[in-house]
Amino acid sequence: MVEDWTADPVPISAGEISVDVRDDHAVFGLRRIVPDANPPYLVYVVADSDGPVTTALGVKATAWCSLFATGLHEGSFALLLDGVNACSPEAKRGAVAGHGVGIGAADISLCPKGNVCGFAPGKDWLVRVDTGFVLTALPWAPGQPSVKVASSAEDPEHIELENVFPQGSAVFFESSDSYHSGINVWTKAAGPRPFVRWIDDTSQGAGDFGTDGADMVWSYGSGPQVVGGGWPNVDVMTAKYTTDPSAIQPRKVRSSLGKHIGTEPWVVGCGYAAHQGDLSNFIVRLADGVTWTLPYDDTNGPLTFVQPLGITCTEAFFLGQFGGRWNVARLRLDSLGPGAPPD
Repeated sequence: MVEDWTADPVPISAGEISVDVRDDHAVFGLRRIVPDANPPYLVYVVADSDGPVTTALGVKATAWCSLFATGLHEGSFALLLDGVNACSPEAKRGAVAGHGVGIGAADISLCPKGNVCGFAPGKDWLVRVDTGFVLTALPWAPGQPSVKVASSAEDPEHIELENVFPQGSAVFFESSDSYHSGINVWTKAAGPRPFVRWIDDTSQGAGDFGTDGADMVWSYGSGPQVVGGGWPNVDVMTAKYTTDPSAIQPRKVRSSLGKHIGTEPWVVGCGYAAHQGDLSNFIVRLADGVTWTLPYDDTNGPLTFVQPLGITCTEAFFLGQFGGRWNVARLRLDSLGPGAPPD
């Protein structure tokens, strides 16, 4: 796929594009607004990184938020529906979701009346996040009942639930406020459980959970949180994938280049992980902690990596400003050079 709408005045932004890696191959989900058409319209496409568009959906609308991409993961996508011509929280009403990208399957899931909700797609579940941080797993199989995952009211510390990450039959999510940060896991058999979390302990926390189903990566902060957020010490942690908290065998990879936790999930693939640091994006090799820091110029210079999107065994994909234009960079892993050793 090549996105070459050079005349389009609306640039790609972080919320417009996502990458799903399946069988070591990258698939893009891209939402674009075409404001100069008559009438204006929004289009969402799913396309192979080296091939054709496989799924497309268009909506006639004058507001950019009428159809908003909320994710492409494990062969499933979710698009948040808003008002047709207005950007109003009261207008949000549900999602168009597809399971089995390339088939074009799409269903509509509605938000409960009076709720503003979001959605996170995965292999087995479309997870809805309602007002009050109530998480509900909606099965893709038709006619099957939804299942409540968790809520802030039932959380051991009664704090916000965020960074929802469905993976296979499980749902990972984080509990976080100004003083606490921890990772939880839910399965239909076991229900919600603390995964990497220290209840009522403000001296340490974990977040930014990401996985490719083989390796798990998260950020671990220690020491009293500093004023304005962040931790004095943040490490990159990894373990082999599991949904059983008692089976986790955590290993420190290196210290992190970012001191905040709970901002974005780690992007993980084929033994590598990428994240946003305090100043620049970086890639870490999980086996030995070797790190590559990518260029960043806050004046939107010619080569600015802004957000990691996906990693295969040969490439890493980043959103950024390249040559003065927002686009996606494909960065070959074998071109990164020797990298910096772990601390």
